[in-house]
Amino acid sequence: VFHLYNDNYVCMKNIVKIINQLQYKISIVSNDEFKNIINYFLNNNQALLSGIINDIDDNNNLVYYNNVEISSTFTKKYLEKLNFSWPEIDNKYLKKYFKYLKEINFI
Repeated sequence: VFHLYNDNYVCMKNIVKIINQLQYKISIVSNDEFKNIINYFLNNNQALLSGIINDIDDNNNLVYYNNVEISSTFTKKYLEKLNFSWPEIDNKYLKKYFKYLKEINFI
């Protein structure tokens, strides 16, 4: 099975930094504040949670983990034979990504 994804990771701190540089308003809130926001949208407009609803547990905590481990070792070795490697996820990469998300009206 081929697993096609960029396996280079990026810290959330870097994503927040780029979002702020692109002049999108993002706030870091406490867990209690987050739960209040989630409760508000669950009661008023669940559609706005569609991108994360599956990642919220019964206590309205955002769950970042799962027990499925994906490996792309086989895929990367195959792609290397084709002279392909995934780019590092740096500020330039993230800026392009968010620009694209804006162009397709995702954000």
